[in-house]
Amino acid sequence: MKKILFSLGMFAILSVSSVYSQNYNDPCCDPCCDPCCSNGFYVGADFLYWTVYDADLDYAVNNTAGFDVAITNGGESIMHFASYDWDPAFRVFVGYQDQCCGWDARASYLRFCGDKTSTVTFGDGVTDHLKPTLWSPAFGNDRCQTATATTDIKYQLYDVTVGRACCICDGFTLRPFGGFRGLNLRQKLDVKYEGGRDFSNFDGIVTWDSCFDGYGLTGGFDWNLDFCGCFCAFATVAASIVGGETDDLEIQSGPEGVNGSSEIVNNINSRERQFVGLPGYQLAIGLCYEKCCDTSCGCYCFKLGVGYELNHWYNVPEVRRFVGSGNEAANNGGGAKGCIMLHGLVARGTVSF
Repeated sequence: MKKILFSLGMFAILSVSSVYSQNYNDPCCDPCCDPCCSNGFYVGADFLYWTVYDADLDYAVNNTAGFDVAITNGGESIMHFASYDWDPAFRVFVGYQDQCCGWDARASYLRFCGDKTSTVTFGDGVTDHLKPTLWSPAFGNDRCQTATATTDIKYQLYDVTVGRACCICDGFTLRPFGGFRGLNLRQKLDVKYEGGRDFSNFDGIVTWDSCFDGYGLTGGFDWNLDFCGCFCAFATVAASIVGGETDDLEIQSGPEGVNGSSEIVNNINSRERQFVGLPGYQLAIGLCYEKCCDTSCGCYCFKLGVGYELNHWYNVPEVRRFVGSGNEAANNGGGAKGCIMLHGLVARGTVSF
């Protein structure tokens, strides 16, 4: 695995030398801005407005026939999934570019936090009821009237990359890049089951808290195409692989014993730590406008853009499911095998000086 990661990083970094290019300061590269105008330093920020698509976040299913099975003969069963709202986020970056040769180094930080509460109420909780899909059947409680799920996520990326801008043809610049990436992914899911035949005297609580910290390599390409004066189009395609440790905790709280009592205890308290690898890819596309201003204080280049971006990761941790009856609850599914996508609007601004 280490050899694969090292080879990927070297390929991403060294491939910049194999791309056909003219001198970066050729006027054809950027008819609007002189690349040698500024001293090479630049800073920027992205405003992000994202949401999250997370697989396998079901927490309850309708049951319309009063049976103890979720999918009934002749009835319609509807699965209910937790989801996320749209929330703001940000990315900041700073870098230095050799303006006359095109080589540059860049460091960036991205932070996104999102959450949402979803609630479903169905039937009388006895004949027409909800079945809790995350509650262990070993407890013998399987009919509720209301289910509430709260999702929470914190997503952070740390990147340090090097690249080279290469002029391919008139107004079209390609920048291969590669480097190192750190990822912190915190996921939390809280579910409450209430009412009905089995949850009238107590609430069934399921809490799952997962934290992944890892680091690895990233590499890809930036495209920039100038058209209509100072207007331009941009795109980014990148792939990443990070390895690290995931720390997952799942607690199911309810009454002591199958028949219930007034004492609330942790019926399941499961913790797992494992080392996993997360492959992923990142895409972005949009339109931009750039302009350079030569003032008495120096030359400044400004670039504004708006577009769409997505980050998609595989093999991410997900909540475990428990099966079995009586006191013999066994886990089944879950662990590190899910996928997650964060995507939405990106609006960015960069200034070179």
